[in-house]
Amino acid sequence: MSNGWHELPLVFFTVLSQCVVGAFIILVYGWFSTNDNQVRKTVISRMFFLWVMMSIAFAASTFHLGSPLRALNSLNRIGHSALSNEIAAGSVFFGIAGLWWITSWLNILPVKIAKVFALVAVISGLLFLYLITKVYSSVPTIPAWNNVFTPLSFYMTTLIVSPVLGVALLFSSGIELKKNVLHSFMVLVVFLSLMITILQWNDLSLISTSLHRGNEILPEFPWLVTLKYFLITTGLFIFFFMTSRRVFSNFGWLFLSFIMVFSGEIIGRFIFYSLHFTVGLV
Repeated sequence: MSNGWHELPLVFFTVLSQCVVGAFIILVYGWFSTNDNQVRKTVISRMFFLWVMMSIAFAASTFHLGSPLRALNSLNRIGHSALSNEIAAGSVFFGIAGLWWITSWLNILPVKIAKVFALVAVISGLLFLYLITKVYSSVPTIPAWNNVFTPLSFYMTTLIVSPVLGVALLFSSGIELKKNVLHSFMVLVVFLSLMITILQWNDLSLISTSLHRGNEILPEFPWLVTLKYFLITTGLFIFFFMTSRRVFSNFGWLFLSFIMVFSGEIIGRFIFYSLHFTVGLV
């Protein structure tokens, strides 16, 4: 588990970034879905929480690199280094989405231009999500990461935690989504996430070095996974109950459900970093 503790800044950077991008896309959808200027203004105001979270994410990444100067130096190999591409893509998303948010808040741009601007921000966010996975899935010397389960598990994080935050913020803005579709989607995503985790554990048993087998790297894997999905399912139960009962005035319960699901994904990412070992070494 030592690798997981050592990489806590990256744990928070990756999960927060994925959460923000997904929630941003959901809020943009909500902004598109209404013609009420006051509701749109409320949606824009709710996005402030996303930029706070994104700022925390980048601050966490700076802790990992050691100093802001190293973060700037990491941009020197854009196009050649997966890490440089990730940081550049994150900065571009933060810049484009943040600029769109400010111009929308000030109502500077015509709606048609603002919509195009929003779509550009969404595309930059999707590119950022993709490049986050490339940092880890393209490292052949780390067999526990260099497989299809890394990008799949990262995308599952976005699909699980983002809707809880995004929908909660939309509901607090006065925008409702089709609850049956939303709930069915969330159940399906969590089920797929669990299946990916089981397959990943099986794949780890097939990885071995001269010293250890892959599934021996983290003996705590079973109970950590159990804790992860306990938090996620409990959080989603609260989320489903509050949204199905239309009790949207009490945002505290929706926020609690987000915290529980988010904590579950933090544990999942902690597991991921704890599985780090290099071919031939542990």
